[in-house]
Amino acid sequence: MTVPVAIVGVSAAGKSTLESQLRRRGYDAHCLPQEHSSVRDLARALGYRYVVVLDAEIETVRRRRRVGYGPERVQTERQRLRSAIERAVVHLHTDGLGPEEVADRVEAALRRKGVEPDRRNA
Repeated sequence: MTVPVAIVGVSAAGKSTLESQLRRRGYDAHCLPQEHSSVRDLARALGYRYVVVLDAEIETVRRRRRVGYGPERVQTERQRLRSAIERAVVHLHTDGLGPEEVADRVEAALRRKGVEPDRRNA
């Protein structure tokens, strides 16, 4: 049985991509829209024990997605994520990292916490 893992983070940090990568590796990963939620800790409210937080600077966000906002928006999203960041298994800045490298680092952090994939689902 796999343990559900919540993925939260700022916009365009790579949450959906990481969810796909981890699912291919056998993890029960779920991307949550925490940065848009008014719930202080959406992952905890939904019962997730393990939380991964992805972060990125505005320059990276702009390279990944066409956005009409500046760094203050990213800062606001980080503020909304503060409680998730405090209890995260890993808080990873994805600037300059490719999808496989992000997945490798997150998987290593999960394994250090004893979270193993279900290879039958990989």
